Amino acid sequence: TCYAAALERGADIVVMLHPDYQYTPRLVTAMASMIASEQYDALRAFLEGALWRRHAAVQIRGQSHPDRGAKHPLGKQALRVSHGIPGLEPDVLLRLPLLACSDDFVFDNQMITQALFFGFRVGEISCPTHYFQDASSLNFARSLTYGLGVLKTSLACRLHWWGTRAP
Repeated sequence: TCYAAALERGADIVVMLHPDYQYTPRLVTAMASMIASEQYDALRAFLEGALWRRHAAVQIRGQSHPDRGAKHPLGKQALRVSHGIPGLEPDVLLRLPLLACSDDFVFDNQMITQALFFGFRVGEISCPTHYFQDASSLNFARSLTYGLGVLKTSLACRLHWWGTRAP
């Protein structure tokens, strides 16, 4: 709904910032500049914290496309992990089937997977990550649900490439 509101207001670039300040807002200007200069259609600020890296290798292996000659999820670009602060130009938001995505934490993963799948130029920058008591964190059960959601997204993408599943 926030992305739809940004589009309704005529945003030139949309950068989503988490309200719990785990990720620094100081990157918003840099991200907007990289998109405004047409370097990328979408940008991810990948998280420097170790908590997200554990599932990245599984995700990358699961989403690699055999016909595109790449060792990266869904394409030729080499991203570390598909989580963090997203920055997008409006055309990306308008063309992605975001309503087909989850309304849970895995939404960010599904959105970046869709952007890569549809051939958008997706870049990344490093984002300092701060985990602290008052910040939003996932307990084990929610982390497991999230991790399974990432794997499900990876599997669905692979099956679509193999022609065994509709997009």
